[in-house]
Amino acid sequence: MKFSIVHPTARLHEDFQHPWWKACASAADNCDNPSDVEYILVVHQSRRDMLNGLAQFSKFGRFAVVTNYGRDCLVDQSNAGVAAASGEIILGNQDDMRYPPHWDSDIRKLIADTSQLVCVQANTEGARRDLLCIPTIATRALVYAIGAASPEYDGMYSDDEWSAKARSMGVVIQSDLRFEHHHFTQGKSDIDSVYAQENAATAYETGRRVFLARQAAGFPRIPFGGELPLPAPMAIRRPERIIALCTPGESHRVEWERAFFTLCAALMGGGWTVRYYPGYSTNVYHTRASITLDVMKDAKETGTAPELVLWIDDDNTPSVESVRLLIHCLDSTPDIDGAAGWCWILTRDEASGRPLWMPSVGNFEAGTLKLLPTRLNDLYADDASPKTIEWSGFPTLLMRYSATERLGIAAFQPVFTESNMFGFTGEDISFFACAMSAGLKFVVVPSAKIPHIKFRELEPDYLIGPNASSSATEVMERAREQRNGPRVERSEVTKQFMGVGV
Repeated sequence: MKFSIVHPTARLHEDFQHPWWKACASAADNCDNPSDVEYILVVHQSRRDMLNGLAQFSKFGRFAVVTNYGRDCLVDQSNAGVAAASGEIILGNQDDMRYPPHWDSDIRKLIADTSQLVCVQANTEGARRDLLCIPTIATRALVYAIGAASPEYDGMYSDDEWSAKARSMGVVIQSDLRFEHHHFTQGKSDIDSVYAQENAATAYETGRRVFLARQAAGFPRIPFGGELPLPAPMAIRRPERIIALCTPGESHRVEWERAFFTLCAALMGGGWTVRYYPGYSTNVYHTRASITLDVMKDAKETGTAPELVLWIDDDNTPSVESVRLLIHCLDSTPDIDGAAGWCWILTRDEASGRPLWMPSVGNFEAGTLKLLPTRLNDLYADDASPKTIEWSGFPTLLMRYSATERLGIAAFQPVFTESNMFGFTGEDISFFACAMSAGLKFVVVPSAKIPHIKFRELEPDYLIGPNASSSATEVMERAREQRNGPRVERSEVTKQFMGVGV
């Protein structure tokens, strides 16, 4: 996405004259290219059930609802939204703000190169021209260079710190952009409970005290939730390292190929030697075993084994950021053998038969190969630190070559079990069953979430306009059609031949 708009809100009803959807509609209606915009509405967990009526914002390229499980304050709301943003340029919005016409086109002209550390000074009708407050227009690169708002703030003065950091870096672009701010200080709204909480005298006192203390300490950078401390700008740069990229699949979508080539370029630009191992056969067990054999054969023939082996499925978009996090995880924890990214997968609840979403990682039930998926809340617990797992899919799985060499191609043989309806495991589960028996250790990196192409617009943590559905059955059927095409009814002759009543 070109733009991500982060909108923290506590006003989910019409008791306030400027509820969140009016601000959201102004961004949508005044946008020249809404398909290039990701809109992230952040809601505290205590109010998540109050949210409804999202289909009207389907014109955005993506409409995401992020649940804030932290404190119920502006700082935690905003940090949670930014951590989920994927756009090249990140903006803020708030309930009483209105976006100007052609705002996206105007920002594109101001920020031609989004790889640069820059932000834009906009006019929000405030008295202070030194303050870079919401909409806080900045490249993603600058947002992450500055870091998250300190949890010592609860709102007031956090924008003073952000402004001071940006101005000290000399990265502020002056502009004539004007965003209307329907604030009570402008006489354009009444004071409600949200205003009263945010503008309490204690909030100003706390904010000023924290600002002065952090200023004296040089404004130490605060990482975003789930962000790992990265040792270098690319976090994948070390000379003379070899990585094997394994990509099973008969063919790949154009978007997958573009992302894959971007990943290869980033790795090679960071000093890695990339060895590429594509492969396909009609038997998935044979495909993975054959690719593994090729990796091991090259290592033997060249006399130089790769340090790492990266598997990327053909239905999961490759991600430079996720691979960077996985590499850093292995570099910083030498006692683990592999690190997994994760995606949403769609299955069925055994008891009710209803469609069920779950992360593609988890553990086994004791003494069996029955899958116990990790719950989303547990996945993101402890500031989204890596979690130990016993099984994973292969959306993006990074392991040391020593693990590949130890397990060999036998790890991809079917394992027969009574734990599922087929009587045998998938090749990914058989791999992890073998790895567990061998005593290997794997973790999942929660922040390395990978898009699942066929489910991308149906994922449960994103409600996306017309693709959102209140019926899990509809979601399952839409996902099936997306993968296999429209359902074809059997003819009467076919039914008779199969012994099915006409």
